[in-house]
Amino acid sequence: MKPNLLETIIISIVGLALLGGIYFSHTDETFFRERYVVEDGLLEWSSSIALAVCSVIMFLRFLRAKSKPFLFFRATLLGAALIFLFGAGEEISWGQRIFDIETPESLKELNKQKELNLHNLQFGDFSVNKFFFAKVLAVVLVTILIIIPIFYRKKEGFKQLMDRFAFPVPRLLHTVIWLALIAITEGGAIVGKKSGEMTEFGGSLFFLLILLYPLNRSIYSLDSSLEDEIEDTKT
Repeated sequence: MKPNLLETIIISIVGLALLGGIYFSHTDETFFRERYVVEDGLLEWSSSIALAVCSVIMFLRFLRAKSKPFLFFRATLLGAALIFLFGAGEEISWGQRIFDIETPESLKELNKQKELNLHNLQFGDFSVNKFFFAKVLAVVLVTILIIIPIFYRKKEGFKQLMDRFAFPVPRLLHTVIWLALIAITEGGAIVGKKSGEMTEFGGSLFFLLILLYPLNRSIYSLDSSLEDEIEDTKT
């Protein structure tokens, strides 16, 4: 479960950011809310960039996978690239504040923050953010971080299925750091309504690590002449 150098650096960055979040949320809640996790601040941009890099990684793997004989392998890579690109755009409201884009009136009426994004839409009592990012995402994370790695290690048929669909399986290290992140940000260590911003920041960077160094990283290698020998990450 020992992390490599890049994993150590990213985990350390997230850890320091979490310590700062804990400290400021308890000692200066206004600074924490209006400066530390502010819209278009350092943490939000870091989240967006990490998701954009995830998109690029999966798209490049899609382009390199032409020799793969099965459609689902490439479809998964392209689908993941588009999902991460969507997440990167949503994180910064598609550059609305950068390019000074006015939110259309039709969208402004439905968006509780009056922004150019979909995750803040509200239809009566139904909040897209609360439903998909609080409930659905919780189920997805449990499935990805816990259920899939367990079955991948124990069931050969399931392992072949995940590899066939190009699904990046988290290593034990990734599961541990993700659970630690959620325990800190959602367990009350960071007070206030903005703790979710810290979850998004750390989660985006940890997703990047999963894509870079999954348990089944070798499935993305075309052949030994095109990619250096895959380092042993199966711990």
